[in-house]
Amino acid sequence: MPTKKSAENKARTPKKRYTPEYVRELTARLWKWAEGKDSLWLGDFAAENKMSRQRLSEIAAHDPGFAEAYEVAKQVQENRLFKIGLSKKYNASMPIFALKNVAGWRDSFDDTGSINEHIGEIAKSFAALVSASTFGGKPQGH
Repeated sequence: MPTKKSAENKARTPKKRYTPEYVRELTARLWKWAEGKDSLWLGDFAAENKMSRQRLSEIAAHDPGFAEAYEVAKQVQENRLFKIGLSKKYNASMPIFALKNVAGWRDSFDDTGSINEHIGEIAKSFAALVSASTFGGKPQGH
């Protein structure tokens, strides 16, 4: 008679459908997906193949061929989201949100050095530009 604990463990055991042959077929489909012009969201690919996005990562961890296709597909996704964010056709908020969540993008700034150093560098650059435009294109003091 199965115990409650063994039933719980059985429920967590993944199905054995991820055979080497299946993973090769899935890899080929992922390459094809990455080449498709309408392919944007890896979640769609996962759903079309009746699995979670997390399962894609798990398969990649166990198969080098799939891992390469998966990395390329993630790069394709990131590139397309980036281009959508730059286009003026769409509000950039959603691609930015997506890139932060799926591509690890973050709002950050370079905090090396003090604010006074940065202001000093900006002031020198500005002075050189003003000087070049005022004195016939030759930066003064160089």
